[in-house]
Amino acid sequence: MFRAPGTDLSAHLACKSASAGHGSGGGCLILDAGFSFTNAVPYVNGKRVDAGIRRVDVGGKMLTNHLKDLISYRYVDVSNESYVVSQIKEDTSFVAENFMQVLKQTSRTKNIEKNPIVVEYELPNFDDVTRGRMRMKGPDGKSVKQEGSHKLQTITLCNERFSVPEVLFSPSGTVTEDETGACVATCAGIMMLNYNCSMGITWE
Repeated sequence: MFRAPGTDLSAHLACKSASAGHGSGGGCLILDAGFSFTNAVPYVNGKRVDAGIRRVDVGGKMLTNHLKDLISYRYVDVSNESYVVSQIKEDTSFVAENFMQVLKQTSRTKNIEKNPIVVEYELPNFDDVTRGRMRMKGPDGKSVKQEGSHKLQTITLCNERFSVPEVLFSPSGTVTEDETGACVATCAGIMMLNYNCSMGITWE
């Protein structure tokens, strides 16, 4: 198993689990979201189905750059702060189960006390604080300042928290003109599993 791709290792465990439940091999689909690309890789009986692999040219780097553009346009110029913006993305982003519903919720009010989506993020000053941090909210909905918060510049994030990860699923028209997204790639992989796997499908 040395020098094996990460998806092969994940599939090995998934298909081993499927084997325990079905009596013999099964199928699984690994969705691997990386720095530059996202790959949907189907496996049947522990073997990778190369014909069913789908690649989406969207990864963490593109999401970071998209968030960088939004923050620079709306709040403060962070065009040269990719590392800081990557931390903001990791600390504050989430995937909305119903994108339009959450979008409507944020459009009603951007008051940090009344909207659970709105958060304040403290930017590092690289003096005594080298990593940014999201301010937690108290029972009254107000942001709780930490030690040294008065020294730090803050930005308020609202729909950026969930609109940036949404690019992974619907990139067309946002950051690229002709890309299908992870949902289509996953469906294509599942169709290949359905065609090749007679023992059923196990999602992991």
